[in-house]
Amino acid sequence: YGLVALGLLEQRGPGWTPRGDRALPRELADAIASVTEDPSRYPVLPREEQVAVGWLVRATWLMPSTGWSRVRVNDLGDPGGGEDDSNDPAIAATSPRETALMRIVEAAHHANDVRRHPGADDGVGATRTVVRRYLTALGYTAYGAVREVDVDGVHAVSVHPASDATASAVWLLVALGDGVAVADVEQAARIARAVGAAAAVATDGLELVALQERTELRVDLRTIGRNQSQFDLLIPLVAAAPSLCPSG
Repeated sequence: YGLVALGLLEQRGPGWTPRGDRALPRELADAIASVTEDPSRYPVLPREEQVAVGWLVRATWLMPSTGWSRVRVNDLGDPGGGEDDSNDPAIAATSPRETALMRIVEAAHHANDVRRHPGADDGVGATRTVVRRYLTALGYTAYGAVREVDVDGVHAVSVHPASDATASAVWLLVALGDGVAVADVEQAARIARAVGAAAAVATDGLELVALQERTELRVDLRTIGRNQSQFDLLIPLVAAAPSLCPSG
């Protein structure tokens, strides 16, 4: 699909033929060279190069390991290419913090792509999808850890550190890319009080504003890969996640 989308293949009769007059776009060639040389470079790449890498992963040209400790070019001519030798000492272990950061960066870029190229999903539905990706990256993976909240027709989710635990936060969902208004934050705080949650969050999938113990946290999720202090602002919203705290 990637080759056809780029016009590198054309259909002739029952099969496909490569077009010799088309070359791989330089942006994609540079992205492949960059992340295969040093996978840890991805979070600090310029946004345009991160988008190119994301496209290559979705098109399955690049196959990253969990946490992006290694990136392999998907060479279909290599029968052993899919084997991952976990005992290889050259493969560095990836910390939970690095894995969470990478997953949030990828989700934020996906959200930005959806905002620029909207599909059938409505604005709030798109925000709900990306917020679930953020919460999964932050460790809310237990059954019932993320639950729909319906208060006066407002779209929100409550997050729970365990299936049988009370809510630790409420996330109010605003249409993707619409921005977060003061009224949205106030409404999130009212819902949080109603369900007994300590933190209130309002987000449009790209920007996040949180209130916890009367302290306001504001995070631009699109810059989180290049500015890890933004990532650190998310940590107070995660219950019992010391592995995500910065080392040292």
